[in-house]
Amino acid sequence: MKAAAILFHATAAIIFFQLVLGALFVFGFLDSAVHVIDGIIVFGLAVSNLVATVFSKPRFRPTLVTSAVLVALIFLQGFLGFAAFESNAVVVVHFTNAMIIYGLAVLGVFYARAWNKLTVGSVTPS
Repeated sequence: MKAAAILFHATAAIIFFQLVLGALFVFGFLDSAVHVIDGIIVFGLAVSNLVATVFSKPRFRPTLVTSAVLVALIFLQGFLGFAAFESNAVVVVHFTNAMIIYGLAVLGVFYARAWNKLTVGSVTPS
């Protein structure tokens, strides 16, 4: 299995864990620091996923686009998260973006599984 495909699986799992931590924070079962620290870990994992996808052969455009959009949305999610501390209205946008990020991560897992089945000769050069 390609390293980028493994990273897609790990990213989706950590993002799901981040959603659980966010729910625990909202309902007062845990401090916001744990959610913020895991968010930083998720962003670092998404960036490493993008780097691994860019340098992997054969190139598979759906995984590359998914990785790039995932990094952009997680970066936006960080700003929304810190803005949510100031305004309750931003929390809804923060949660909606989180659901989009999780859906994109799951989509990336399916793309990575398809990408993992490709051989170098089966892809036409672009």
